[in-house]
Amino acid sequence: MGKMPLIVLSLSLLCFTVNANSQGCVEETLDCNKAVPTVFKLSDASCPCDDASHSGVLKFSDNEVHVCAGTEWNMVHLIKEVSGPYGSEGNPGQSCDDIYDELVKGSTPEDGIYWLRFPLPANGEAFPVFCDMKNKGWTMVFKAVSGIAKEPWKVFSSEFTSGEIDMKGLDLTNNFQKHYKSRIVLFWENFGPAQAILQVPFY
Repeated sequence: MGKMPLIVLSLSLLCFTVNANSQGCVEETLDCNKAVPTVFKLSDASCPCDDASHSGVLKFSDNEVHVCAGTEWNMVHLIKEVSGPYGSEGNPGQSCDDIYDELVKGSTPEDGIYWLRFPLPANGEAFPVFCDMKNKGWTMVFKAVSGIAKEPWKVFSSEFTSGEIDMKGLDLTNNFQKHYKSRIVLFWENFGPAQAILQVPFY
């Protein structure tokens, strides 16, 4: 079992009611005029998320933090501190085209693996892609490889990614024997067709 996170909250000029702990529902109203530095240790035991009065309740389950939005649990997306050059895991761009436009100001970007992030519902997490920088920032979103039993169209049209985080598959060769499909295909409307060229090499 993974370690449970400690979440530090500094609350200033905010009124809210805490409705859950590891044993049951407990009400506690904070003073709106005082900053309250508080440390919570979350567990997966919480009030049921089935009523508007439970909105804001937190729980930790399956190594993720969730918040109750009245009648359903929503995952809390924790974004890492920005670090590293633009297009890196710690400082992801919005598309290969976006990264190219930023990096070309100081150097000539090279083809390779870069990191992207775009808005929900695509999770908000940074993810790696292959960027064709020689052609000014094309983003590879799907690659079909010959010699694989599973039909490429079934992979492309499914509701799942394929080989998205397998770094060995993030190039334009068929050395990695698996079809590749990034989440961009699933959330194309968030990515923006004008920012990418669909690149589907067959071997």
